[in-house]
Amino acid sequence: MTLLSWVTKTIGQTTLDFNLLNIFVLQVIQCFAETGQFQKIVMYSKKVNFTPDYIFLLRSLMRINPEQALQFAQMLVEDDEPLADLNQIVDVFMEMNLIQQCTSFLLDALKNNRPSEGPLQTRLLEMNLMSAPQVCWKSITSSC
Repeated sequence: MTLLSWVTKTIGQTTLDFNLLNIFVLQVIQCFAETGQFQKIVMYSKKVNFTPDYIFLLRSLMRINPEQALQFAQMLVEDDEPLADLNQIVDVFMEMNLIQQCTSFLLDALKNNRPSEGPLQTRLLEMNLMSAPQVCWKSITSSC
């Protein structure tokens, strides 16, 4: 066997092993998603050093169970380093017109009142001014 054929065979086998591992990881994540065990998706993904498409998973869950999707979204941003972009999460809520869940998510996610979160705070205010002005009035009067 020449060196070239050995390298080609080894790389091919490594690629095959890698692809099989990815397929297995995705199947495990899919099983967790189908059974509603979203907290296990996050823990398992961290354990095997795999980053699933959290926005896709969130969008899928929102179609089935918006309240569980809210809990999953909150889980995605509970660490100092969020697993998904806040703006993308808000976009998913808004695609489904889930203003109440989006408001709840943002109130929790923006509780640290960081200057970098100003645009999202403005977006929260805008969406509620358009759909639920009483929520805005309550927020404004309670902070005075």
